[in-house]
Amino acid sequence: MTEHQAPPTIEPLLPAPARAVDPDGNPAFGGYRGIVGTTGLDDLAAAHRLGAAGPAGRVERYLRQKRWVYCFAATPEVSVVAVMVNAAVTGSGFCMVTDLRSGAVIAESSRMGALASVNDHPGPGLRAGYRLPGTVYAVARDGDLTRWTIRLAHGGVALPRLTRLTRPWLGLDLELREPGQGITAVSQVRHGERSSVSVTAKACGLAVKGGLRVHADGGVTTYDLTGGLGGYDMTRGFLPRHTAWRWAFGTGRLADGTVLGFNLTEGFSGVGEHSREGAVWVDGRPHPVDPRLRFAFDRADVRAPWQITTVDGSVRLRFDPIAEHRELVDVRVLRSSFVQPVGHFSGELDVAGRTHVLDGLPGVVEDQDILW
Repeated sequence: MTEHQAPPTIEPLLPAPARAVDPDGNPAFGGYRGIVGTTGLDDLAAAHRLGAAGPAGRVERYLRQKRWVYCFAATPEVSVVAVMVNAAVTGSGFCMVTDLRSGAVIAESSRMGALASVNDHPGPGLRAGYRLPGTVYAVARDGDLTRWTIRLAHGGVALPRLTRLTRPWLGLDLELREPGQGITAVSQVRHGERSSVSVTAKACGLAVKGGLRVHADGGVTTYDLTGGLGGYDMTRGFLPRHTAWRWAFGTGRLADGTVLGFNLTEGFSGVGEHSREGAVWVDGRPHPVDPRLRFAFDRADVRAPWQITTVDGSVRLRFDPIAEHRELVDVRVLRSSFVQPVGHFSGELDVAGRTHVLDGLPGVVEDQDILW
């Protein structure tokens, strides 16, 4: 830190309000511990709703509003990532199961065409689904319990490049129980001279119960995830036509038994370093981190180690990929360059006056650049 650079003021996480938008349509910008009851983005005041009140404005808001729900779960042996996305003009769902010891991809599927349904409740009451022939994704949260169900049959609608990888039939049934608190970030999103809103809710360090079945090569292999840890991300917002970000998400048990997890983001288009979603969870309690994240990696070789740091030095992580999910999509109205490596984090996190040492903590990183 140079002598001209003031140390950052990391604002504390306040208790989450019931709604991300007040009755007058004004967003409650900020970072919160706990998950808001509803996003309220259908009731935004004119200054934040993006576009005029007439038909043209409604079309613009429809095209700019994006919704997704993401899940990560892992034991020391295996990890599962899954997501369903509603991008307004199209939707997608992907699932990837990885052997964390060998790096082998056990099953991988990426399917596009339907629009995911994601309701307005980031926490309790969350309901989301994605369906195509041979494809079912469903998520429901009641109280502190979130259930994920995935059914992928042979021969479903798939991206042609991934047809070979979608042959295994996969069934996933997971329960993720939140022993502590999630977080909510309500962010102002810049659209040139105008602005709107994004709401994201994250939960990390969740206790996992359940497992998955993979039918391949004439047999069935089961994987038990009970006793593992996981997390989820629900996001709804009016995002720029061109949106990009880098992201890191990991959770596991440290050598001393501490349950630790984190959510770290750099360069979210329209939000930048004003993001409040960066957090580290220690035994279920979230702590904010310096929003000035820095990701260093090689786009030409994403299997090379990644470095994730903060300007204030409190985050010093190395990520070693062992596998990756990759999508390159260009269908005119939608172009996406997306890679999400799976692997392990090592390094140190300084939280509340204590340094936590990571050694092989499972998780993912992501590099996303999308025109939607």
